[in-house]
Amino acid sequence: MNSKNFLKNLKNVFKETISQFLEKMHYNEEKTNFWVSQILDTTLKELSKLNKPFKYVGHI
Repeated sequence: MNSKNFLKNLKNVFKETISQFLEKMHYNEEKTNFWVSQILDTTLKELSKLNKPFKYVGHI
């Protein structure tokens, strides 16, 4: 996979993960910490499935 395709895959992982959690949700301040945590965890899991020799760091 070349770097252009890899970046495209990264973008898709981010978009799909965020959509999965927020697409049909209404803003609720009480749930934001949960959503952010779930989005971060899921994104890191999906990135690891790309099987690239990278280390990913997420920060909230």
